[in-house]
Amino acid sequence: MQGNRLYGINMWTYIGPASRLAPMPENPTRQQQSLRQAGLLHAEPERVQDSLFLAFPAFFDPHDQLQVRYEMLRSHLLESHEVVGICQRYGVSRQTFYNLQERFLSEGTAGLLAKKPGPKGPLKLTAEVRQFVEHQNQHDPHLSVMSLLSQLEEHFAVAFHRRTLEKFLKELRSKKTPELPSPKGYRRGALNDIAARRYEALRRTFLLSGWRSMNEDWARFSSLGFMGLLPFEPVTE
Repeated sequence: MQGNRLYGINMWTYIGPASRLAPMPENPTRQQQSLRQAGLLHAEPERVQDSLFLAFPAFFDPHDQLQVRYEMLRSHLLESHEVVGICQRYGVSRQTFYNLQERFLSEGTAGLLAKKPGPKGPLKLTAEVRQFVEHQNQHDPHLSVMSLLSQLEEHFAVAFHRRTLEKFLKELRSKKTPELPSPKGYRRGALNDIAARRYEALRRTFLLSGWRSMNEDWARFSSLGFMGLLPFEPVTE
């Protein structure tokens, strides 16, 4: 077992035999029924090929859309895995990844809930994107907006508003430099919300010693999945 502490959360990677881990105490079919009723059942669980979900399905359930999304973002935000590799393991596009990351960093785990369908416009400038733009501007202060847009689309594989970028560049190049949000600050807030803290505690316990004891969080997680750790009831859409 190897562990590390980052942004106030223990980060653990299990390296022992899977036989140490006891099975989930609840019928997985019942949990999937609950996820379906809440609109949180992963439509394509077979696309999730991350090693934890493959090795330990007793805890890491590819049918649990919230857990899949959280673990996907956790791989990048806590463990610093490359986005391209993460998207391959979870079967999602980079556009989807960055959309979820933006919502997660601004809303916490609540941002991982399904959103109502509707037209999807280009992304706003997140802290990560702003830092990229600032770096490119420092390297070449005369870089055009169109060139920057091309670089952003190539680097992040997503589209951005031209006017938003123009406004930000104007502020950058003026005497008054805009304050850039701190990615660490965003991550600390999102990863320390109540559902994330509850989940990280269960995750650590499971990877350390299996299902040893049951408390309210364990009971809700084993019957409802990640949504059982939310401090509110998800609204079915």
